[in-house]
Amino acid sequence: MKHTKEEIITALHIIKDTCQESTEKCVDCLLCPFNDGDGHCIVNEQAPSAWDIKDDEPWRAFE
Repeated sequence: MKHTKEEIITALHIIKDTCQESTEKCVDCLLCPFNDGDGHCIVNEQAPSAWDIKDDEPWRAFE
């Protein structure tokens, strides 16, 4: 399945925003859907709310 750059960037922003909204409600990530049940992020070692998503050219999803 091939996805466009725009679809990938949109998906990454949704993940980042979901993480950020959850951490604003509960600092230890317990309400986040990406929580493993012990307060650890299952998406990445770095929480998605801290991702620096690159939207310009040359395109790479992360800086």
